[in-house]
Amino acid sequence: MRRTPDSAVISLRIDFPNGYRLGPGKVDLLEAIHAEGSISAAGRAMGMSYRRAWLLVDEMNRMF
Repeated sequence: MRRTPDSAVISLRIDFPNGYRLGPGKVDLLEAIHAEGSISAAGRAMGMSYRRAWLLVDEMNRMF
């Protein structure tokens, strides 16, 4: 989703009882993985390291 400085945005974050959180950043990563076809390509597209992307995916796997 493209955001402009003059637009309001509502975002949703889910807080799980075990302390995990699912918010817009992780959802954006999942969408990038789908679009790019791999964790490493998604990380590059989002400007993050492969390790950071992988750790977020691992956290989501443990979350669910």
